[in-house]
Amino acid sequence: MTTYDEAVNTILRYTHALEIGEVLFSRIAMGPGASAAFGVIDNPPQSGAKTEKPVFALSGPPSGALINCETLVRPGVLKMRGIMDVRHQTIPAEAADSVSRKMPKTFVRWTRLTRNGRGYRVTLNPTERTGPLAVMAAANFLTIIPERTSVKAGDGIEVLPLDRMGIQSLA
Repeated sequence: MTTYDEAVNTILRYTHALEIGEVLFSRIAMGPGASAAFGVIDNPPQSGAKTEKPVFALSGPPSGALINCETLVRPGVLKMRGIMDVRHQTIPAEAADSVSRKMPKTFVRWTRLTRNGRGYRVTLNPTERTGPLAVMAAANFLTIIPERTSVKAGDGIEVLPLDRMGIQSLA
């Protein structure tokens, strides 16, 4: 068994030593999911043309790996398919609770968005009532809290839907 960091270090060493590709980035200022990397590995030339394969290395814990899929892999794959506008739809919501501690880096939370009489309300701290895997399973949105920011109950915040239906799924 190997940890994520050991695997990435091995890939970085061999990629550099064997000159078989390039690591374009490793480690990002986001949690969970900071241990992410992206690079390209050279394929042997076929028909005289050199080709490259993209490689995404994702964070080990389930929460970070799934957040990386949604925020890094999904837009990357869409761009590779020729789709230029890969921005995630965002929806304004009101925070139902608060995140009082200012995080040193951008922090992503699995959240649940509901309708209320005035619009939409997002619960930022559901893990305090249930476990993290139950929260991930019940989440319908991600909320990105920028670095060095705190959120108070009642503040406005943008949320990202986890399905293509977005806001329509709340109808």
